[in-house]
Amino acid sequence: MPFIARISLPDAIRPTRAYLYETDFDKAFGSVKGAKDYLAHVLDAGSKISGVITPADYILAALWSDKDSKVAELFGYGDIGEWPGNPEVYSWVFKDGVYLPTQRKIACGEATRILGMEEDYRITTKSLKEFIEKPPHLRNLEPRVDF
Repeated sequence: MPFIARISLPDAIRPTRAYLYETDFDKAFGSVKGAKDYLAHVLDAGSKISGVITPADYILAALWSDKDSKVAELFGYGDIGEWPGNPEVYSWVFKDGVYLPTQRKIACGEATRILGMEEDYRITTKSLKEFIEKPPHLRNLEPRVDF
């Protein structure tokens, strides 16, 4: 199980659910609160950059440590139309709070598995609110705790 926690921010700039990788978590973020604060900072910073965050109706994110740096991989889902629709997917990478517009390496296999399970779950829900407020069970990738 590579994920220490899952956090949901239903009232963020865009409703957001994030998965926190276990490796070097304490070193990078210090606590779940530290990770939530970092995610809120990244969402705020991204919303001020043209074409970042704003096309998304909601965001799924992976937070992890790269040596001593904090990394946020954001996957924005937008242009849904009538729920559940078939959303367009955008991606943005931030390192230590700075947007990396040319970053091409995004996500790992475990993150893409979660994104697929999230989408399988999303199409069974009745609304974005239900989807964000009631996370799916992720079998062997289920995080230890939800916040």
